[in-house]
Amino acid sequence: MDKQTLIAGIIAMCGTAILISFKQVIINGFWWLLRVVTTTVEIANTHVIFHTLMEYLERTTALKLRVVRFMNGPWGQFPYTTVSVGSGIHFIKLLGRNALVIMTEHTQGMNQWMGEKLSVSITIIGKHPEFVNSLRDALDETSHRISYHSESLMKVYTYKGDEKYGNWTDTLSIHKRNLDTIYIPAVQKNRIISVIEEFHKSGNHHYQKGIPHHLGIMFSGPPGTGKTSLIQALASHFDIHICYLHSSELRYIQNAMTLLPKNAWLVIEDIDSNNVTHHRTADNKKLEKITRIKKNGAIEQVDFALSQILNCWDGILASEGRILFITTNHPEKIDPALIRPGRIDVREEIGYVNRESLSLFCESFYGKTADFDIKPQTTVSDLQNAVIVDKLTFVDFKRKFVNIGA
Repeated sequence: MDKQTLIAGIIAMCGTAILISFKQVIINGFWWLLRVVTTTVEIANTHVIFHTLMEYLERTTALKLRVVRFMNGPWGQFPYTTVSVGSGIHFIKLLGRNALVIMTEHTQGMNQWMGEKLSVSITIIGKHPEFVNSLRDALDETSHRISYHSESLMKVYTYKGDEKYGNWTDTLSIHKRNLDTIYIPAVQKNRIISVIEEFHKSGNHHYQKGIPHHLGIMFSGPPGTGKTSLIQALASHFDIHICYLHSSELRYIQNAMTLLPKNAWLVIEDIDSNNVTHHRTADNKKLEKITRIKKNGAIEQVDFALSQILNCWDGILASEGRILFITTNHPEKIDPALIRPGRIDVREEIGYVNRESLSLFCESFYGKTADFDIKPQTTVSDLQNAVIVDKLTFVDFKRKFVNIGA
C-alpha cells in the first residue's frame, strides 16, 4: 500500500467518525430540544390510573383511531370492555390540544408471570403545567365514575411459577358475597366472625408478649355444604382479597407464603387431596418428588415432605397477621401435626342442611317459612340447584326435600 492510499484511508476513517459523532450530536440535540419545548406524561399499565386513562380516551378519542385494543381493566377487574389506544404512534386531540400518543409494548426483561406490559406517553408542544393538571382532573372524574365497579369486587390471586421463581398473580375479580347468603346456623356464623374480629384486635397484644400473630381456620364437611362460599362471604365482609393455592401446589408453599400480598387471606382447598398431608408412619414419611431445574439447566428430583409445610405455617417465614383457611372433605386423613393448635386454631364442621338453615334458605328464595323437616344428607348445593337449575316451585321444592320418615 502506497503512502497516498494510506493517507486517504485515514482521512476517510476520520471523516466517517466525525459524521457519526455529528449525527449523534444532532440526535441528542433533537431529543434535548424536544424535552425543552414539550410536555410529556408517561404511565405504565402496572398502575390502575393507566386503565382509567384508557377509559377516558375511549370516551373522547379512541373510537376514531385505526388501531385499537380491547381491555377490561387490570386483570379483568372491570365487568365491561373498554376500546383503548392500540400499539404504535397516534395523533389525537386531547383537552383541546394536539397530542402525540405512543403506546409501547415491553417484552424485554419481563417475568413471564407478570402478563402483558404496556406504557403510554402523551406529548404536547410547549410547557403547559395546566395541561397536566387538567388531565389529572379528568382522570379523577373518570375514576370516580367507575369506582363503584371495583368496590363491589374482590380479587382472587393464584400462585404461578415454581417454589423458587413464582409469584402471586391477580388472576380475576369476583363479586363480593353477602353473609346473609350463607345458610348455616347463625350461632356458628357469628362464632367464626367473632374469632376473626378478635384476631384483628389482638395484634399489639401478641407483639408485646412475643406471641406469633397467626390464625389458622379449617372448614370440614361433605362436598357442597358451602365451605368455599363461606370463605368468600367472610372475605367480602372483612374487605379482604383471597390468595388461592391448590393442594397440588403445596410444594410451592414456602415461596407462596413469603410473597403473600397484604390484605389477603391464604386459602388452600381440599388439602387432604395431597397425600403429603396424610398421617405419617415410621415407614411412610409421605414424600413427594419435585422436578426442579437448576441454574445450569440440569433437571433434578428433590423430596418434598410434610415437615416443610409445618415450618412455613408457624416458622420464621410465617408473616405476621396472616390468616390461613384450609378446607377438607376428610379431616380424618390429615396428619395431626398439621392441624394442631398454633397451626390450625379453629375447626368448624360445615355440615348438611338442618331446620334452621333450611328456614333461612326458604325465606331468601321463596319468601316462605319452612314448615317441614328436610331429608338427611341434603346440602346447600342441592337446594340451590333445585331453585336455580330445576326452577322448582315451593310446592315441588317441598315435595323433593321433605323428610317423609320424620
